Amino acid sequence: TSAAAAAIAATVSSCPKLERLDVRNNEMGDAGAEAVAQAVAKGHIRHLDLSSNGVSSLGARALARALGANATLLVLDVRDNPIAPEGVSALQRASRESGVVGRQVLVP
Repeated sequence: TSAAAAAIAATVSSCPKLERLDVRNNEMGDAGAEAVAQAVAKGHIRHLDLSSNGVSSLGARALARALGANATLLVLDVRDNPIAPEGVSALQRASRESGVVGRQVLVP
């Protein structure tokens, strides 16, 4: 849920050695994706799995902003989410423009 995502985001911010976060199948929705994206934008996560969370293009745009702010995130998995083509494009564009070599964005 989005409340759980807010708690996860707070935990991510307080755990500087955390490199991988797998929260797939948690029904976070867009509010949850945005909370996690804000934490990831400031953080150290290298692999984030948000697959099967009911994230739409709204959440994808928040994640795209995080990609632009974070140079350490190498894998973002948002497969099995109802992200429309414009959300997919935002993620791909943000990844490409970030200049992070080897970054993978796994989209629906």
